[in-house]
Amino acid sequence: MKALKAAPTSWMSQDYEVSQDGNVFARLGFGGWKTIGSISVEGKDYEVVKPSILGSVLELQSGGERLSETSIHGLLNRSAELGFEGVPYGLMWRPMSENAILTRAGTEVGSINQTHILKRIVEAEFADDLPSALCAFALWLVIHKRNNDATAAAVIAVT
Repeated sequence: MKALKAAPTSWMSQDYEVSQDGNVFARLGFGGWKTIGSISVEGKDYEVVKPSILGSVLELQSGGERLSETSIHGLLNRSAELGFEGVPYGLMWRPMSENAILTRAGTEVGSINQTHILKRIVEAEFADDLPSALCAFALWLVIHKRNNDATAAAVIAVT
């Protein structure tokens, strides 16, 4: 299993650094309108793009080529389906939790858990045969959803 730990690059930062065995595994960036994120893993750069401002579809791209497409859906955004290199995966959030599992053909191949809420640390374990870019993208999606949920809660509280 790939054991990963994602933590913000600094206290106020939205960007994350992902480590494996104390070494940098990936960097995750958040923000923007059309290009809403970035992922750098194993020396390769990826962009997370939202093709339509009104839609919920997100694409993982590298050099303008679409590698994966997903949409977080369901009551309170509880699941996402994504394809990566032609293989379908599912990302499902556990009830009443920010934790999620990654499945392939109905079998769990990864888990993502928020372990330190105040420090915003996320820990994950993935099967060794999963592509590193897929693991980083799944982590990015879970953190992105958590950030969006927190923003929505703050807007509701203010209004």
